[in-house]
Amino acid sequence: MPTPNMTEKEIIDYLGKTTLPTVLVEGEDDVAIYRWLENQLGVFNGSVLFCGGRDVLISIYRKRAVFSHKKVAWLADLDMWKFSDVPADLEGIIFTTGYSIENDLYAGSEIESLLDEAEKALHSQLLTVVSRWFVFEIIEYQAGRYANIASNINRVVDLYTMDISPKFAVDRGYLEPNQTLVNAVLADYKLQLRGKTLLQVLIKYLSGTGRNAKYSYSIIIEMCLKLYPNNAYVKRITEKVKAQL
Repeated sequence: MPTPNMTEKEIIDYLGKTTLPTVLVEGEDDVAIYRWLENQLGVFNGSVLFCGGRDVLISIYRKRAVFSHKKVAWLADLDMWKFSDVPADLEGIIFTTGYSIENDLYAGSEIESLLDEAEKALHSQLLTVVSRWFVFEIIEYQAGRYANIASNINRVVDLYTMDISPKFAVDRGYLEPNQTLVNAVLADYKLQLRGKTLLQVLIKYLSGTGRNAKYSYSIIIEMCLKLYPNNAYVKRITEKVKAQL
């Protein structure tokens, strides 16, 4: 796997010279996922190359005529395009089904079965509060305003009242969204709620004080990758990557 610290120009130069099939992905935040994907592709004898972010990947994609004779596949998270249209000129990029690659892993697993009954009830309550906030951010995004989707749930939610934190609400200018929109996200939260946020909610209870077995982000990701080989969302990605290569 080539170094994840290459510049856009270095990546383009690399693609122009290499004889290996290459899968371009966004960044190294999810390195374990992409290393696993590289293994799943098996005999393609190529490499996964990090672009340092979606903007860089898209910029390189739009310059692909420079190395159009090479075997390259493109993989990126939908992110907020989950709630709008993907630009028409990016149709050759393989986008995740859910908000991100974590969503596709999560949605194709039964990882929530690790929660006991009391934890499931609390998890459901927290998901509802977090979804109210996230729908507010979706509305901001769709209105062309800044969407602060990366806020940690510990800042967004007052866990004692299990409601939106009053301080966060004032600081963010939070307005309560329409309940119908909230229900729509909750009905499909595994694919619609930002993956890292989704995992924060789960880890809140799977790493709780007094719990005998505690689970971290990396452990949950590894379990999603390895315990659910028939994940339809991941299979879709690997099949599309193989088709592009």
